[in-house]
Amino acid sequence: MRDRRSVKRYAWESWVIVEDADTGQIQTGMLYNLNSEGFYFECDVPLKRGGVLSAMIEKLPDTQSPEVFQAEVRWVEEIIAPVVMYHYGVGACYSHMDSRSDSKKWFKVIQGGMEETQND
Repeated sequence: MRDRRSVKRYAWESWVIVEDADTGQIQTGMLYNLNSEGFYFECDVPLKRGGVLSAMIEKLPDTQSPEVFQAEVRWVEEIIAPVVMYHYGVGACYSHMDSRSDSKKWFKVIQGGMEETQND
């Protein structure tokens, strides 16, 4: 399968808490990669494609506190394997980004890593 992303994703593992905006259902999962456009995580509930969610990511590069992001679910795929930690893989695209300080945050790639930058 060809990767159609316009921006490279970076491996990063962190716990994530997700709230479905339509149902208010809250669940935990594991984030496995991200970039400036979106992220991939796994969870146990099949989220609705096109749905909006809030995701609180426990730790990001160079941050001390959890960050909260609004995102749109782009795709959901059931994970078929004999032993799995979670049952669904989810690709999400940022729709609005907020931190606890209510400032917009974006990421830029620097020397193979990621750096947090403030944008107004």
